[in-house]
Amino acid sequence: MTSPPWPQLSHWAHTADTDEMLVVCRSHVRFLPDALRRIAAGMRAVAPAALVFGDHEYVQRGRLCLSARTAFDRHVRSDYAIAAPFLAFNVRWLAEQGIGLVNPEAPSWTSLLADLLGHVPECSAVHLPLPVVRVEDAQPPSHPALDRSGALPSHLDMEEAGNSLPMIEGADIAVIIPTRDGYPYLRAAVDTAMAALQACRRRGRIVIIDNQSAQPATCDYLHAVADTELHGVRLEVWRYDHPFNYARMHNWAVAQLREPLLLLLNDDVEASQSGLATPTTCWLAWMLAQMRDPRVAAVGAQLRYPNGTVQHAGVVLGLGIDHIAGHVGVGLDPGNDRLAMAGLGRPRAVSAVTAACLLTRRESFEQVGGFESEGLPVAFNDVDYCLRLRASGYDVVMEPRAVLTHHESLTRGQDHDPVKRARFEGECAFMKRRWGRALLEDPFYSPHYAIDTADLSLRAQPDGRAVAARVANRAQPLD
Repeated sequence: MTSPPWPQLSHWAHTADTDEMLVVCRSHVRFLPDALRRIAAGMRAVAPAALVFGDHEYVQRGRLCLSARTAFDRHVRSDYAIAAPFLAFNVRWLAEQGIGLVNPEAPSWTSLLADLLGHVPECSAVHLPLPVVRVEDAQPPSHPALDRSGALPSHLDMEEAGNSLPMIEGADIAVIIPTRDGYPYLRAAVDTAMAALQACRRRGRIVIIDNQSAQPATCDYLHAVADTELHGVRLEVWRYDHPFNYARMHNWAVAQLREPLLLLLNDDVEASQSGLATPTTCWLAWMLAQMRDPRVAAVGAQLRYPNGTVQHAGVVLGLGIDHIAGHVGVGLDPGNDRLAMAGLGRPRAVSAVTAACLLTRRESFEQVGGFESEGLPVAFNDVDYCLRLRASGYDVVMEPRAVLTHHESLTRGQDHDPVKRARFEGECAFMKRRWGRALLEDPFYSPHYAIDTADLSLRAQPDGRAVAARVANRAQPLD
């Protein structure tokens, strides 16, 4: 593929039967038995399917391993052109779209594939969650482990880090931090937000929503910082004298804000000094960079426990004991090979992210009606919000290079208070009623992974029903 036979391929592209497939594969790839039939079946399962891709096996240190792909993700689309062992294009679809299979000016297959992939909508790509090929050169997947520092690679300049964003140039940011007697974590969270806004040279304000704090330390701090300003960032304290309702509290605050960007931040989230020092290491710069894409309406950050292990690397539907949604990778060390195998070290589209640190557009927030305050006052309102964004055509992106510490307890477990438990069960029932089958299989999570644990363990046996549902339902929008 380094020296493609352009004339021969051009002739084939113009004379091929429109029912044919163009299967592009790398060297050192061996198709597994019945692979082409399964690829063709996947292409027929969704109409029109423009592209079919699948998982692959490879041998590492004498052990047969599985590289499990997820749903087609335009945010890491270049990975498919650069690293995918094979891609199968539907010739009929390409012809109907008027897309030429061959660009004589393309310098390589990589650039040609990148161009073709740029025309493929997410709903027209089918993922076969089965090993289709074996890569014989024993190379591990090209997904690096989660970065420990959160620092930008040296080849990225400040503009790529998010300092100069053409589509939202100069956009102000409103940071919303709810609290009830959260001092001293609250102070660290405010300092984190203030330093990030200054590092990214952004104007805005930090709004602390005080939900009936009573402890002297918290009250003294709120009194001291209320209505102050530093380097163009105003700090305000808004009193919310109503029973705790996370969703309603945020809807109430957003209704009074006019900044185009909203950063939701828990009062127990903070960044290390290395994550604040300069625009090229600031966690907020990474998140802002994702907002350059107008299709992106929400961006989440990688959160870690104080002991350094992962607390949030994205939300997976159906994960956990209640099978609604859960954080993936919880408790794993950031350098764990499982995180790298799953591609969790790269920015990627996800079904949802946690609102403990969530950057979103105020326009999008208002368009979908904000958080669900009646059915989801405390739990899952961030998941529901992200799903409604996706159902409205927006993307939700996980940015793992934005690294912060979340002081949520690693061993908190379930809340056994009868009232809270009843509320939680009601929220679970609400999510099941609203989203139904969408909670049964997450398009961004391979069915090869177990769904009852967050540690990316492989299933003992592939779930045949999940595999069939993935192929049959991949292109269907959320209900």
